[in-house]
Amino acid sequence: MNKYVLKRGVFLRQIGLTPLCEGTLRNNDELAEKYLKNDPSLVKYFSAVPGKHEFIPQPTTTKAPEPIEIIEPKKVEVPKKVEVPTVEVIKAERKPRRAKNRK
Repeated sequence: MNKYVLKRGVFLRQIGLTPLCEGTLRNNDELAEKYLKNDPSLVKYFSAVPGKHEFIPQPTTTKAPEPIEIIEPKKVEVPKKVEVPTVEVIKAERKPRRAKNRK
C-alpha cells in the first residue's frame, strides 16, 4: 500500500517531473517525495502523508482596512404629475403600381 495518497481529483504538474495524479502515484512514492521536496506547500493536496511535512505559508501583506466614507444620497424632488408625450402616426401615401406593358 502507498504511503502517499492524493485527494480526489488532484492533478499536479512541475517542470522536469512527470505529472502526478492518482494513477501515477499508485506505483511509486518517490515521485510524491520529489514534488514535496520541491514545494512543501503541496502537502495540502495529499490526504495521507507519512511523517510530518511542514506547511510553508505564502507571505502575505495585510494592511488595516481604510475607513469607508458614507455619502448620503441627495434628495431629488419628483414631480407628482408626469406629462405623457403624444405620438402622431403619419401614414405615407402608397404609390400605384406601374402597369405592365402587354403585347
